[in-house]
Amino acid sequence: MTASLVPYAGARRPATCKPPRDPVGIPTVEGPAIGVSGIAFLRRVKAAAPDGYRVCRLSDRKIYDRVLAAGYIVTVPRHLGTVRLTPAGAAFLDRLMRVE
Repeated sequence: MTASLVPYAGARRPATCKPPRDPVGIPTVEGPAIGVSGIAFLRRVKAAAPDGYRVCRLSDRKIYDRVLAAGYIVTVPRHLGTVRLTPAGAAFLDRLMRVE
């Protein structure tokens, strides 16, 4: 590992920087990774209950398959563009709100 000069400080530092360590002791929610957009999508679906949420936004269409594969939503029969939250999705959002 070679060292390089930092122009503003003049101190030597390793040429390769290590990524920061993961924080320890921070509670997390377990489950399939759906990302921030997936969580926002689940919150919109929950707000539209019990009629179901009509998937019409481009961002919703992008995350739809990932959230469906995770088992957090289910399509409404005879309404392919409409989804409802499953009990697993409701439990995931509940755990997430308790962690935050």
